[in-house]
Amino acid sequence: MRRTNVWHEAIITHLRTADIGLTVPQIWRRMEAAGFSHASKKPRSTLGARVAELAQMKVIERVGPGMYRMHPHYGNPSTRRDGYASGPLSEASAKLPDVQQQQLEEKRS
Repeated sequence: MRRTNVWHEAIITHLRTADIGLTVPQIWRRMEAAGFSHASKKPRSTLGARVAELAQMKVIERVGPGMYRMHPHYGNPSTRRDGYASGPLSEASAKLPDVQQQQLEEKRS
């Protein structure tokens, strides 16, 4: 089983909680306020790298200069290729709005 990256988990949690696009500094302030612990000597650089990884994996998407939000397809099992196929966050994110869930079920039939 793949070990979940704590940086990825924190970024996903704060973007999902915000339910709007956030800039990298806003994400960092929320992580700090929540008591995020790390061993990084340059945490903001690490955060930027982890945000870029999540964007490349299509978990989050860039919506403006330095602004990101959850990717609309994140959690849809038919489009997931990011290695987060199990775990508490992916289970919660797999709950799609009723219309999207119905369309997904029709495609599977």
